[in-house]
Amino acid sequence: MKRFLLVILLFLPILAMAQNVRYDIEESVTTSEHKYREACSRVGKVEVYVIQVASLSGENSGTKAQTTVKSINAFLAEHGINAEAYTVFMEPNHKVRIGNFSTRHAAYGVLAKIHSTYTGAFVTKDKRRIADVLEE
Repeated sequence: MKRFLLVILLFLPILAMAQNVRYDIEESVTTSEHKYREACSRVGKVEVYVIQVASLSGENSGTKAQTTVKSINAFLAEHGINAEAYTVFMEPNHKVRIGNFSTRHAAYGVLAKIHSTYTGAFVTKDKRRIADVLEE
């Protein structure tokens, strides 16, 4: 009986305090994300890896680039590849690119999956506004 009372007296304060612990994880995650975005907005541009699929110039190159982007995005979705194609205009070319990968390894992983269809595609570095990268 003495042992039982001793055990209860030792563990009762521990049990009472443990019930008062409360974590507000959702609020702290939201706060951290807000601070991260705020810090990134001051950075300006960041270096990312992209897959360049095409470089188009000449008459109607903008329209051709948009058509290419739509077909690439359909291909990526069909094959379950988590990436998105977009166009960049660098005079005089409309470049069709996939990505904004943070590592070269991630870019080459996607390139391996699309290379049989888009044989001329290659990985390159690009500088993008941090806001554009975060929105994707």
